[in-house]
Amino acid sequence: MMEVSRALAKQVSVNFLPYLRQDNEFGCISQRGNESVADADCGIVEVSLHEISYLLRLENFGIFASICLYDSKFKVFLDTYLCNKQRPWEYNVTGVTDIEGKAENLFRFVFTIIYRLLFDKSRIQNIPNICSLIFDEKVLDGAKLIDLCVLYGQQQKKVKQVVETLLREEPKFRDQLSRKWITAIKAFESGEILGLELFATFTSFVNVVGIEETANLIWPAFTASVSHGEIVPFWSFHDSIFSESNTRKAGDRNELELRFAVNGVLDLLHIGLLKSYWQNLEKNTHIDNVFITKL
Repeated sequence: MMEVSRALAKQVSVNFLPYLRQDNEFGCISQRGNESVADADCGIVEVSLHEISYLLRLENFGIFASICLYDSKFKVFLDTYLCNKQRPWEYNVTGVTDIEGKAENLFRFVFTIIYRLLFDKSRIQNIPNICSLIFDEKVLDGAKLIDLCVLYGQQQKKVKQVVETLLREEPKFRDQLSRKWITAIKAFESGEILGLELFATFTSFVNVVGIEETANLIWPAFTASVSHGEIVPFWSFHDSIFSESNTRKAGDRNELELRFAVNGVLDLLHIGLLKSYWQNLEKNTHIDNVFITKL
């Protein structure tokens, strides 16, 4: 029987760093010539890509899994990456394109790490309790599952496979999601997470007055998925939300305006769900304190 342990994790040295919002734009060394970029913000993408590539190349699954489960630097990187990585709709909002091909590779490799942790043949044969370890060691939790759905929803089959496996093999994920979902719904209904400061990113695109109308298109789909014990990637909802019959419900608002409004609501819900684990995230100087304060 293969083992995973903190001792195994220490056999290999990895040097992961937190990933911040500004690293979406200024995370590469090639951006160093930009006067607005501090030295500390350069090279995060390269460093992370180097470390995660090395991690994926490890042939010994026990060591690979031990680092994912017990290395604190890796877990802080994963926390911050899933929270701060640009959402699919933000490319249109900010006009910022991904940095070269490196950021795209990093994006792909982050999901590959989670996928290998769950579906590597060695783990299936030797570490049947990996999902419990993932939850107990805080590699992933309910909020981070929402992150995965938001970021990787285009890969619906693989994302659904990951989420369904975690929910099926570790009931704590389902219990936590159920509690968070109820809290988020109540907060949405009471307006607690609809503070105007949280609309900073969307002020040019979101019709705040029409937010209730948009929500009416979203909640039925989400509540149905939860009641049937299924978690469907956020992005898959967009196709049904923007069907011809639903876009006509928007009245004078065109499809693009509705798209940004829907994404704004999803992001606010996402922030509400993330609040619990951000408060417990280990503080360090590279974390955006302004963002945490807003939460």
